Amino acid sequence: MFREEPPTGTATDSGPEIVDLGTGEVMVQGWADGSVVVPSGESLVRIPASLILQTADRLDTGIRSIDFNGCFDRFRDAAFRMETMQRYTVDEDEPAIAAWRSGRARPEFSVRTSAWAARLAATTIAGKSWRRVRAVDLPLSEYVRWEMAAYAESSVLGEEIRILTRTSEGPDEDFWLFDAAGIDPFAITMVYDEKGRQGEHRLVSDADTIRSYSDLADATWKAAVPLNEFVAVSRRTI
Repeated sequence: MFREEPPTGTATDSGPEIVDLGTGEVMVQGWADGSVVVPSGESLVRIPASLILQTADRLDTGIRSIDFNGCFDRFRDAAFRMETMQRYTVDEDEPAIAAWRSGRARPEFSVRTSAWAARLAATTIAGKSWRRVRAVDLPLSEYVRWEMAAYAESSVLGEEIRILTRTSEGPDEDFWLFDAAGIDPFAITMVYDEKGRQGEHRLVSDADTIRSYSDLADATWKAAVPLNEFVAVSRRTI
């Protein structure tokens, strides 16, 4: 349980909890654990890991890059990506976009040259699933057309990608959803400015958000078409 009010002198008997002291610090109540010797004046308690995540949702304003990257090592079974921006401004992508625009060969994207490619391949072999729904507006933006070529490479490594032609009803929120059907699901709300530059993404695990993201993932996956089918039907140069 998470409480925002400071303790009043008598601890709750309702089980593990984290209390926000309102000073930038928290107080933790849990089960006493004497199996490890600690310095005088200190003690150890055990609490569910999920409680820490729930508290982070309430206290933290963003997610550090190291935490963001760690999510892709942490998930157990399934990762889902909802993409809705028609351009993402990532400085590292500019050389590849420039090469594609001029008709030059794309930089090699393989387990040898890319840590992301290596992760996709290794986790797919291990039995984890990667799914992505890309919402697009028509006509396709230059950036999205460039992305289609990149998606083809990711598909070879095991990521399942579908394309959804967006309507006035959306979708319009970006997120990663992990282990939605498991006992410890979590997600990252992806935040960008109007130019597609990355903001402070948020790690979330509250039941309402997970349920909302899971429902949207299921609905858009059913409505979207496989990448190869979209490319064939649209007859666009990618």
